[in-house]
Amino acid sequence: MMRNTNLQIEISTLTMLRYAALAGFGFTLGILGVAEVVWILWALVQAVKGLL
Repeated sequence: MMRNTNLQIEISTLTMLRYAALAGFGFTLGILGVAEVVWILWALVQAVKGLL
């Protein structure tokens, strides 16, 4: 019985780790996405300044 409980805890820990990894990955992608948007906006502003 005890062995079964340990297995259950291990599975939940692995699931938690997987969710943590996915959250970290999503967070990193979000930061990269924001940085890319900021960079594109900055490039557009520079282009407009060049035209003016």
